[in-house]
Amino acid sequence: LIGNAYEVDRIFIYEFSASETQTNLLYEWCAHDIPSLAQRDMHLHVDPWENISGHLDENDVICMQEDDTNCSPAFKTLSLDSRGAKSVLACYSLEGGKRRAIVGFEYCREQHKFTKEEKKVISTVARMILLFTLRARDKQESIMLKRAQADREAMLDELDTIVCVNDTANYTLLYANK
Repeated sequence: LIGNAYEVDRIFIYEFSASETQTNLLYEWCAHDIPSLAQRDMHLHVDPWENISGHLDENDVICMQEDDTNCSPAFKTLSLDSRGAKSVLACYSLEGGKRRAIVGFEYCREQHKFTKEEKKVISTVARMILLFTLRARDKQESIMLKRAQADREAMLDELDTIVCVNDTANYTLLYANK
């Protein structure tokens, strides 16, 4: 819907690793005649945040065109040169000063000069996408951790021996299998 409304050629969402040195592709949408890069770019190694952060605007957005000389060389190489994009608008999601994810909108056929309105609308949409995507991911991880904990407790419950876990700081019983 967004891609068609703004005639964008490719939209992507990448999630950063805890170390912020690699990304994992969560989502890619391409216009009908634009090739997908999902297989090739599933996991990308990225430059340190210091090399990119100075090129963002006050909304954590980076916007560049193919002939832009005032953008991060690292981001330009990754986004424009290797992906075949002519123009990119990318919005970062930050938590505690660390990169969590990035949503990007690429024009591949021809250069696109983003208007202030487009930047505002697309960055707002990107923030909503990031919010829902990352919260869903956090919820999924929480469910998986609870399942793993339940599995461990079930395994301990089946032991013939008694297992107790105490908090030595305040002498509280945290777990007992019998």
